[in-house]
Amino acid sequence: MATTVLYGVNDATQAYVSQYDDINKFIIVTTNGGEIFDNQTALSLEEFAHQNFDEIEKVVICSSYVCEISNSLLNVGFPLEKMFFFDTFNVELEACSKNLRPQIRPGDILYAFYDLASNWVTFDVVAFAVIAEMERRKRGKSYIHFFIVPDRSCQRDMLGAQKCQSEEERSWRIDHILQPVFRCLPATISVSNLAFREEADRIMESGVSCIPNDFRSDKVGLHFSHMMLNEYRQKGECISVFEAPQYARDMVARYLDGFGRGRKPIVVNLREYDIQSNRNSRVNEWAKFVSSLDMNTYFPVVVRDSYCMMDELPSEFGNVSVFPFASSDYIFRVALFEQAYVSLSTTNGVFFITNFLRNTATINLIETDEDNPCMAKKAWERSGFKPGENSPLRDNDNQIIHWGADTYENILCSFQRLVRQMEGR
Repeated sequence: MATTVLYGVNDATQAYVSQYDDINKFIIVTTNGGEIFDNQTALSLEEFAHQNFDEIEKVVICSSYVCEISNSLLNVGFPLEKMFFFDTFNVELEACSKNLRPQIRPGDILYAFYDLASNWVTFDVVAFAVIAEMERRKRGKSYIHFFIVPDRSCQRDMLGAQKCQSEEERSWRIDHILQPVFRCLPATISVSNLAFREEADRIMESGVSCIPNDFRSDKVGLHFSHMMLNEYRQKGECISVFEAPQYARDMVARYLDGFGRGRKPIVVNLREYDIQSNRNSRVNEWAKFVSSLDMNTYFPVVVRDSYCMMDELPSEFGNVSVFPFASSDYIFRVALFEQAYVSLSTTNGVFFITNFLRNTATINLIETDEDNPCMAKKAWERSGFKPGENSPLRDNDNQIIHWGADTYENILCSFQRLVRQMEGR
């Protein structure tokens, strides 16, 4: 009769025996041996190594140290296909082979340094992430490890460029803008915040593949902007590289299925920021647009600015659905953009990533402002945009720009035009 080996003596062992009461023959093993369970004295791993493994049906690891124990079993020659662990959370037996992580070598990874001494803690990071992904493909790497390099040194004082945010807000934006953008690249294996700049030098000196290639902590690095992406589009390369992780897509799908009930999701993305507040969404105009929609056909979802997500929605919107997860977690916002029938916004940073989402339909309303250097017509032209035309970076023809204010008439007109285009009318 085949024997089952229970590795570990603890509550999990007792739970397994109670759950699987058809066990007729088992022996107990622990790393050092000597423990007592069910009137049996546990064998040590060294003693177990002398057993006839052909007579053993399986080893069930009853411990949280699954990785360490399974590797110890492999070292004594026990076959992986006979190893299982008892998952006490789901109260079920899992094969260790199903959880085998493939080996990753440093040479499989592109190491990407986002330098805060020369780059803003804003959605400009989207351009850097796209460039890193294109470099990963060019160099034949499997993964990207992003490093956020601070404007802080362990060897000298530095004039930190806070760039209009307090230290606390800057830290918040690192966690809620930079990191989520990186996480929306499927090839991202890790995102690390460095404590000081010189930590990056140690990585560079190890000889791994890096971007920028010549990064050094004692000089200001390259500033990355979306203007650098035009080259890829001009070469005909696909730069639609982002997608939300599956867990976020699943949760958004549940929300839309449960509340939308088969209606087409229309995502209204609001800008409500204190800085350059004249660029903010005209809330009354958006509310008027939402109220004009056929609620039997469409399911409008308002996504508020992160800084206003805890505030009461302006009464003009009535009982329109609000999805606060998308305001607090950018990954959920990306997942919502992916699954929307149409997403609309006045131009702002959070919406820029939609250019690089496959098969999404979007309307971006851009009002030029000659009194604002960021929004002046020449600024857009220097960035590769031509006022009156659609984005040169867009993924598909259903991503359109309306050059004008976000008035009700402009919003409705552009929406109706896009829907006719999408439906072939």
